[in-house]
Amino acid sequence: MGGRELNLTPYLALLGIILIFAGIALIFLSALPGESKVWGGGLILIGPIPLFFGGESPGILLLALIIFALSFILILFMIIRGGFARE
Repeated sequence: MGGRELNLTPYLALLGIILIFAGIALIFLSALPGESKVWGGGLILIGPIPLFFGGESPGILLLALIIFALSFILILFMIIRGGFARE
């Protein structure tokens, strides 16, 4: 296509820096004194397939649904764009 291509690299780098600082701010906020309950869980991504473990939070189901939906969209996008090898 003869149109002008958009270079997203600086925007993605800026987004990454913002997310890093947001994560640091959340860590500091979690260290503030107050009543809290400690619970844990995790996520392992094997390719586009998410695997969850642990977690006793009601939000873990919502997180699982969001990640499964995003994984499905990623696979669909790769199929449409020809991201998988075809012979």
